[in-house]
Amino acid sequence: IHVAKNGYDTNSGTKEKPFLTIQKAANIVKFGEVVIVHKGIYRESIIPKNGGASNEKRITYKAAKGENVVIKGSEMIKGWEKVSGDIWEKEIDDSYFENTNLFKEEVKGYWFFPEGKNYHTGLVYLNGVWMKEAQDKKELDELNKETPLWFVKNDDKKIVVFAQFPDVNPNDEVVEINTKKTLFHTQELGINFITINGFEFKHAATS
Repeated sequence: IHVAKNGYDTNSGTKEKPFLTIQKAANIVKFGEVVIVHKGIYRESIIPKNGGASNEKRITYKAAKGENVVIKGSEMIKGWEKVSGDIWEKEIDDSYFENTNLFKEEVKGYWFFPEGKNYHTGLVYLNGVWMKEAQDKKELDELNKETPLWFVKNDDKKIVVFAQFPDVNPNDEVVEINTKKTLFHTQELGINFITINGFEFKHAATS
């Protein structure tokens, strides 16, 4: 079963007529079959519906030979508006997120020692590099060029993200935010014997 960025999920999934999304292939692939994903960035949270039957009859997901396949849990954000200096803002509706608005969900866990600070599971990325969350919007007044800062203001059905973009217009750069908590996971027990090979996974939300 083939997946490619020039495909359509209404296709048959052959090399000549590939699917567009990995999820489409994951919905129908059966044990002993292989899903071949061709080069490109796939912004998906993949939920396999089936597992293999045994170690010898596995389901395999793999990148096409010699091709770079990246699976991201983020989306690009455009439409930033300048506040002042290097500070910009962007309003984002809750519906933009796959399930939960990750900028309203705080990082928690026995392994996490926030030292009295609050951090959200979502992050902001500038040209692939993560930015640091500020605890107060006033922190943005002091420019941090090495690791730019961002701050989120929560409203009822939306958020407003304020961020430092030193010396650049964020609408001309690659600015991304986390929108998905996971990238490849099952929702049921007993889905086993799956091989994943050759993918680069990026921007799953902090858990």
